[in-house]
Amino acid sequence: MEGISTKNYIGEHAELLFRYPNRHKLCILCGNPYFVSLKKSIKNSKYCGRDCSNKVSGRRSNPESIWSTYHNNKCNKCGKKVSRGKEFCSSHRPYSDETRKKIGDSNRGKRRSDEFRKKISGPNSHLWKGGISPIHKRIRRTPEYKEWRKAVFKRDNWTCQNCKKRGCELHSHHIKSFANFPELRFDIKNGMTLCVPCHEKTDNYKGKSKKK
Repeated sequence: MEGISTKNYIGEHAELLFRYPNRHKLCILCGNPYFVSLKKSIKNSKYCGRDCSNKVSGRRSNPESIWSTYHNNKCNKCGKKVSRGKEFCSSHRPYSDETRKKIGDSNRGKRRSDEFRKKISGPNSHLWKGGISPIHKRIRRTPEYKEWRKAVFKRDNWTCQNCKKRGCELHSHHIKSFANFPELRFDIKNGMTLCVPCHEKTDNYKGKSKKK
């Protein structure tokens, strides 16, 4: 191979020099010898690597190259890595009204298992912020509380027990305060179905008993 006489290169690439004597060239920028990959054209190959190629083309070299910029794209909302050209991850992508309707229609009527709910709740949720919600809100979001609420409605036949209204917004009311009697929070006997106006008239609605 004419023009390449570097002893280190010849020692390291002795086998390649023997098998492919015509696939070795000198970089036109730095002058270092290099082996042209079998997948590349010998005629079009001019540089020993990306660094020299980027210097000639005006691109920035690593670590601030366009390649590192591509791999460092992050979601604008949560900071999760995303592909080039995307501003949001799949969890925070803004969907059109039509797409939202399709997603809603496909999931309507489906009931997730308790095991699945536990997998996507608490620290496992992408909306988790370190447990900043008050304890009473966290309890009311648990599967146990939701089952208690449903059982109260079913027992009372979805009817307000005070004014006997049906077909309106209903609340599951704790007869003995949710805050003062934690041991009775999931006791069905301690619950009753009330419409919103009737619930607002109770003594312990939204902590009235605490304020007194």
